[in-house]
Amino acid sequence: MCKRHSILIGSFLLFAIVSVVFLLASPQKKETEPTVIFAEQWGGFERTFIEHMMQADNNHRWRSAYDVEAKNQRVTVYIGIKVIPVKGADRVLVEKKKNIQWLNGIEQKWNNRLKLKFADGSTWPIYIQPYFTVVNPHHEVIVRENGGRPNQNNWYETTSGPVVAHEVGHMLGAYDEYHLGALDLATGLVDQYSLMGVNPEAGQVHPRHLERMLTEIKQLTGLVDLRIITEINSAES
Repeated sequence: MCKRHSILIGSFLLFAIVSVVFLLASPQKKETEPTVIFAEQWGGFERTFIEHMMQADNNHRWRSAYDVEAKNQRVTVYIGIKVIPVKGADRVLVEKKKNIQWLNGIEQKWNNRLKLKFADGSTWPIYIQPYFTVVNPHHEVIVRENGGRPNQNNWYETTSGPVVAHEVGHMLGAYDEYHLGALDLATGLVDQYSLMGVNPEAGQVHPRHLERMLTEIKQLTGLVDLRIITEINSAES
């Protein structure tokens, strides 16, 4: 073999070795992670505090706050409320109302109604778990005697369970759905048959009432394909 051929072969081998080393040292492109999460394979997340300042039509602003956790194939929303009876309010009556009528009103209106739906079609039920407490509450509510028009932070002895459930909706980030209320700035939606409408006694909850919470859960988990649907109609979003 002539000297010229030896040089060419040596150069080729050197180039081949350098190319292999470069390929091995270069970071390999990873395949895109799948976006579909199977509910039974998802570990969920521990109890997490969520807080958001809401802004609505007609110059309404308020604070939404609660704890939420997802585990054991269910989503639980904890909302602690400190009730403060003012002078003139019947404290015995308020105590009975909060532990029976108000608590039941919240649970009956909100629970067994909504589900969190995953991209694979699986669903986890959403439970609202209110509790009255004086220790680290999410919200404080003044309770006054006789009747009056309540809002999120002011109730009355005569306030009914469904109306309290409506006010808890604001604590969860839901807008009003009646004229001159705290309407959604984007839609201005009015719905007389909604819990957040003019007649909470007859109104129902809808997935849109937890839309703010859904946004928080998506940001918390990175699962952008999550939806909230109703128990009755799984096609509703």
